[in-house]
Amino acid sequence: MKSILRIVRNGEIRLKFPASMVTEKADGTLWVQGNPLLGVSDPEQKTALAALVRAKKWSEIPAEAYVKLGDNSNGVWAGYDDDWENNPAKLAADKASAEASELAKRTRIIHLCTRGWGDFSPVEWLGDIERPENEIVAECRALLHRAHDVDHVLTDDQILAAVKEAKAKPTRAEAEPETKHGPGYCYNCQSYCYGDCGRFAPERTAETLRRELDDANREENFGMED
Repeated sequence: MKSILRIVRNGEIRLKFPASMVTEKADGTLWVQGNPLLGVSDPEQKTALAALVRAKKWSEIPAEAYVKLGDNSNGVWAGYDDDWENNPAKLAADKASAEASELAKRTRIIHLCTRGWGDFSPVEWLGDIERPENEIVAECRALLHRAHDVDHVLTDDQILAAVKEAKAKPTRAEAEPETKHGPGYCYNCQSYCYGDCGRFAPERTAETLRRELDDANREENFGMED
């Protein structure tokens, strides 16, 4: 299937183009709307090549800068949907996403106490709620011990009760259906930036899943995102 061409570097999708916009020349190079796709990451080289592209001096562009389907010597991989499904980077990303999703389901934030009567950030524990309860209680106790201006010191029994409550209560992120986003949406900046943020994440990662869960738990516990 050739619906979307993906340009990948270092396991991350950098660009996407509808197949209808892409032309594969006789030499295998890929072009979009009359301009070649170039696999260049060095800023100075980008500037120099951009001038050649504007001047349409195709022969002066180094052959290794052009992008072809598959792996390229410039570090870029290019391919359509079927090839992307079997790409090692896609398989690794799918595995990491599945593992992050499972961890997110088990992750909870336990609000232990306020500090400075609300003037400072609260003392909280964040982690895998399915770990042994005695380990979680010990970690919570250590957090309270290290914190300053703690408003209330909880007993081990109170901490254990908070652990059990968190374990029994599903997070809002787990309970709510996932919102579907269209092309160009970035899970890193949570907007349709099309990569303008510089850390384009068109698919969920462990980092973005954890942040979503963190935000959902904070809103659930305090009625606001922060």
